[in-house]
Amino acid sequence: MALSYFSPCKALFFVRSPTKLASRGLQLAAQCDFEHIKPPPFDFLSTGYPQWLMFDKTKHRFTENTKFVCVEGNIACGKGHVAKKIAEYFGMIHRPDPTDDTIFTLKNYNPPIDVRMHNTMLPKWAQYFTTEMFWTEEDLKEKGKPMYLQYQYYLNRYWNYLIGLCTLFHTGKGIVTDRSHFSDMAFAEALLNCGYISEYAHDWFGYLHANTAINLWKPHLIVYIKASIDQIHDEIKKRGIAWQINAKNLNDDFFCEYRKALEMYLEKMSRYSEIFVVDRSNTDIYNDDDLLIVMEKLTDIDYEGRRLIRDDYKFLEWRTGLVNERSATDNRAKFSSAMMKFTTQFKKFHMPFDMTDGVYSFDAKELQYLVYKRDPRLKYLPGYDPSKDSILRILFDPWLEKRNFRKDWPTFFLTFY
Repeated sequence: MALSYFSPCKALFFVRSPTKLASRGLQLAAQCDFEHIKPPPFDFLSTGYPQWLMFDKTKHRFTENTKFVCVEGNIACGKGHVAKKIAEYFGMIHRPDPTDDTIFTLKNYNPPIDVRMHNTMLPKWAQYFTTEMFWTEEDLKEKGKPMYLQYQYYLNRYWNYLIGLCTLFHTGKGIVTDRSHFSDMAFAEALLNCGYISEYAHDWFGYLHANTAINLWKPHLIVYIKASIDQIHDEIKKRGIAWQINAKNLNDDFFCEYRKALEMYLEKMSRYSEIFVVDRSNTDIYNDDDLLIVMEKLTDIDYEGRRLIRDDYKFLEWRTGLVNERSATDNRAKFSSAMMKFTTQFKKFHMPFDMTDGVYSFDAKELQYLVYKRDPRLKYLPGYDPSKDSILRILFDPWLEKRNFRKDWPTFFLTFY
């Protein structure tokens, strides 16, 4: 296992590797001498990769910083701050981790509609299960819907990662994400060990994860922020969110279980990606000098895999998928289709009706549907304006439906009706 570990006390960077590292790697944006080529003159997130642009080259936009980076770590360990700094230092695009606002907001409407507002009209057993409910519910397995929320987060992280790949192929800019859908299985392991989800729900999620996560390429680099439990508590207090500070389920036992599961996941991923560990016990991630040293050490890693043997799995998808211009263009077209890489993939997998910690009862769904349809903002499809009562106004309406990644995925994945 090749494991990179940084310790500012010794100012050394160790890489356990049988060969010497290649000189080609990430370049700091302030020191690099390359310029990003302009992206194609069309909205690729809306149109995808149209066939009439098959002669538009892909690899000529790539630079040393065309890499995919994921920042992993325990809850409230500073992942978001480090991810922003990596994007800033290397001129990459930062895609933050999804939140409740991302999950429960219908973005196709103008203005966007937050379906959590319906919870005020629903009984507790029929309400949309939010993150606050997840961490504050005493009897989570029996009275909550933990697997429903875990499923929603997995969908959003998968969607976020897919948009990152699409952006990377079209612009040549690197992508930095807070967590990824690959590590969601480690989170599910921690939930099972703490008794927050049933073994039935864990097995089903493992089946879903194994059949969908493999559709996307693994990152070049995973930066693991290792923080102690005291540091996690300090970060939670700094946020100042009352329900997080007093959360019953957000306890030391869960932090320990999640750290164990996450480190096991990183050990497995070290076969496919580079792992870089930042230990907060001797590294101040909020100190610019310490961060600059970390960024400089990231430039010493070989992300191309030029010295790897043929049967090595590290960067295998990137090495084979970008072997020539034709294969790069083919993969660019695949990752540019939300229908091919998202909708058709997840429509194959349905939650079992008898999985109570993930599926709402028939009565709960009926109440949700009733409130949903009585919302006057949701009476019509997105973009439809009943005031346009004449044929001419309807025909010449300048509104265009959002498509591909600009459009939300079907509400079926959120409401299941």
